[in-house]
Amino acid sequence: MSYIKLDRKLKNWEWADEPNMVAMWIRILLEANYTDTIWKGKLFEAGTFPTSLSKLAMLTGLTEKQVRNCLGKLQKTDEIKIEATNRGMKIIVNKWSDYQLEDTKRANDEPCEWSPRRATLKEYKEVKEDKKEIHKEKVRPTLEEVIAYCQERNNGVDPQRWFDYYSANGWKVGKNSMKDWKACVRTWERNTQSKPNEALPVYDASNNEMMDEEEMNELLKLMGKKQ
Repeated sequence: MSYIKLDRKLKNWEWADEPNMVAMWIRILLEANYTDTIWKGKLFEAGTFPTSLSKLAMLTGLTEKQVRNCLGKLQKTDEIKIEATNRGMKIIVNKWSDYQLEDTKRANDEPCEWSPRRATLKEYKEVKEDKKEIHKEKVRPTLEEVIAYCQERNNGVDPQRWFDYYSANGWKVGKNSMKDWKACVRTWERNTQSKPNEALPVYDASNNEMMDEEEMNELLKLMGKKQ
């Protein structure tokens, strides 16, 4: 039978005389993962779980204000930690192993609403690699984006040359991976403006008189006018 450990020392707990606190604490122990779990691409370690004020209010029958008050007290006495997430919050039960022994199990036949599952090392590595690839996609622009940005700034940077350069070096700035491609374009822009193109030497035609036919043909070839 699946269960959580509920020690008799709970009778002497400093919040034991407050029903709302007891209800909240038991609910937190019930919701916490008993092993590392991946949920929507994010790792939740044993003794942690994702939730929200509204979800806890629904599970405990308390108001969101009462839930917030209970969580504040549990944080104050160092029972839990709370981290904000883009979907709500992550609750971390401090000293999880003190409350639950290693043989503690959670019901497999009645999974919670967000259906946790144990994360294998392979899956965890895959999640990490996927996040790296997503980050690379955000950093690496398309050639069309570079062209549009250079045109917008009218900066004199050759978009194709810029794109080819960073494509060839693995999108690195020095020894580090590129973090902001637009900032790199602006750096090229400043370098282009500080190093204007050198003017080509002007050929002096007054020296042509002493040229023989072979030298004249070489000159015309260099000028792209060879007949």
